Amino acid sequence: MRVETALKIRNRAVASVNSLSRQAHEFGLSHSEINARYGVILESMAKTPAWVRNYVDGYMQAQRDSWYRNHIVWAHKSPEGKFYTSRKEIPAWAESVDPLYKALRGCEIATWESNHYWKNGKIFF
Repeated sequence: MRVETALKIRNRAVASVNSLSRQAHEFGLSHSEINARYGVILESMAKTPAWVRNYVDGYMQAQRDSWYRNHIVWAHKSPEGKFYTSRKEIPAWAESVDPLYKALRGCEIATWESNHYWKNGKIFF
């Protein structure tokens, strides 16, 4: 494969990963939905050199790291009714600041699980 062709495929794949990242953040896609869509992107690069696939894999990992830094939190509701996140216990005033906290306050203990959530309250995994 010519280098110019490989670069065009790489650039198209990076644009697709950017689009996937925006959709994941905006619509709160689950981990499995993201992996399925990313699998389609990888299939489109099946015959490219390894360096192209490695570049796109690294780019996708950078996007995932950004999600965990800025948009995804781990959350848990204790049996005592207290909420905890990967950052700290959720204070009472937090629900007015962040929609995730308001969504978590409405959960019943019986249906609650420790999980990773987008900040809009949708389950990541």
